[in-house]
Amino acid sequence: MSAGQYIKLKGAVGKNAPNHSEDVMTVQARLNHWIYRGLLPNIDFLAVDGKCGEKTKRAIGAFQFLYLGRKNPDCRVDPGGPTLLKMYESLINPQLTLEEFIQFLKNMAEEKFPA
Repeated sequence: MSAGQYIKLKGAVGKNAPNHSEDVMTVQARLNHWIYRGLLPNIDFLAVDGKCGEKTKRAIGAFQFLYLGRKNPDCRVDPGGPTLLKMYESLINPQLTLEEFIQFLKNMAEEKFPA
């Protein structure tokens, strides 16, 4: 059975999403798992508060960039989508180099995401 059979979101989380509080907390907690393990370098821990602010959107985008190889991440986790499924894989290899990731983080720091 795949993670998608167990992980359910009522709606999308992130940029231009409904951001239901319990869904946001699910995504924040899972991202913190990756951060804790050192698998999202230079990303700070997220408050698991159910509020999808700029830090949460940036963390989603960083995850998509590094682990899905998206050069232009949408900073959104859709129910049953590839980002959610990847977040629940135990170990996956980055799709891009650490240098590309660090440059991506620098670029993200200069951008603002709309609420």
